[in-house]
Amino acid sequence: MAENPQSITFVYEKSVQFRTVNAVGATVVGFTPSGLSIVFFTEHPPLPKSVVHRRLPNGNLSEVPEQFDNSLGTIVREAEFVMTMNLDAIKSFVSILQQSIEQVEAQLPPPTGSQAVKQ
Repeated sequence: MAENPQSITFVYEKSVQFRTVNAVGATVVGFTPSGLSIVFFTEHPPLPKSVVHRRLPNGNLSEVPEQFDNSLGTIVREAEFVMTMNLDAIKSFVSILQQSIEQVEAQLPPPTGSQAVKQ
């Protein structure tokens, strides 16, 4: 390898833990000597502990359960993963995010009606 290469090639590989998460939010959970820790989360209604489907005369199960254990109005906020980055990496990431946001916003149609007033 040359001592002062003119370019560097990065090869991206997915780890065995790789997955795509459609996060609805994130929050800072702390600062450690390793850097800033941010938790990304999803939200969904609670899963029922059990459901009872009635057996129809033709042998199929009813589509809608007759009873279920679910707390109405409750939202589960599930922490999907925590990302810890040092401050320099976070600043770089924030810059990349801001540039990406500006690029996406430039491609969006202009707001109309009541949306224009909110801006």
